[in-house]
Amino acid sequence: MLVTAFQQFASAASSDSKIGFVFELVRHGARAANSDDEPGIFQVPTGMLTSQGMRQRNLLGAYSKQKYIDRYGLLDATYNPNQFYIQSTGIERTL
Repeated sequence: MLVTAFQQFASAASSDSKIGFVFELVRHGARAANSDDEPGIFQVPTGMLTSQGMRQRNLLGAYSKQKYIDRYGLLDATYNPNQFYIQSTGIERTL
């Protein structure tokens, strides 16, 4: 829903408009269950991203790069830590 709102805003903006900031809320990808009720079902420890979850995160990252850097030019193509703020829990699957 947030991505849809951003897309509508970006398409409605005039050529002299400038986006001031973008707020994006993202969850981790597919993960193994948090319990050991059925050990051996997942190939990763409990609560960790599965290979599918890692692929989902990779695809979303590529999409975000294409959107924010390539299409809208909101971020530099070279990493600049002063251009964004990221907040996460200390759980490995979210970092």
